[in-house]
Amino acid sequence: MIRAFLAGEWSHDLLAKLARLQQELKRRIEPELRRGARIFWAQPAAIHPTFKFLGDLDEAVRLRG
Repeated sequence: MIRAFLAGEWSHDLLAKLARLQQELKRRIEPELRRGARIFWAQPAAIHPTFKFLGDLDEAVRLRG
């Protein structure tokens, strides 16, 4: 299955700010987690605004460019 969505990109400046915010959240949140609990953080370069989730599509469906 392919998870399909329409997304955009952030500016490099905004991505850098999001990365700093993420680091601050990690610093504050992770020490408070219950034992065994984990948070999986996205790589800042992979963070994007999602405008519309299109759903799960069969891999046999291909978009032509």
